[in-house]
Amino acid sequence: SSRKKTMNPERVGELAELEADQIPEAFYEELNLGILIEESSKRHSAAPGLLTLGEYRRGPEGNQIILYYGSFMEYCGRTDEAFWQKTSREVLRHECRPHMEGRSGIRDLEYEDQKEIEEYLKTTGKL
Repeated sequence: SSRKKTMNPERVGELAELEADQIPEAFYEELNLGILIEESSKRHSAAPGLLTLGEYRRGPEGNQIILYYGSFMEYCGRTDEAFWQKTSREVLRHECRPHMEGRSGIRDLEYEDQKEIEEYLKTTGKL
């Protein structure tokens, strides 16, 4: 439906699952903790003015992608479901990259993200 409505965490999870099904199965190797929908919102630690919609986490228990429902609510608000789905697709695919790069020993996205944060801080006068 294209009606504007408030999304709930369960529906965001369903949208993320639909998008995850479009990603090749090989990607999920070593993503043993899967994709988690966290109900809170999160701000970037180095740039609190920026929302964190998702993040990739590597840890002793395994690897996972976290999507922050609260951040999605702040960013997407009461827009149509298509916008939520497009955003979840973009965030999920963005978070796939550090997983694949990490498996390959590459850190390009990490460096790109850092440059973007520095540019943001410069333009806001916080660097």
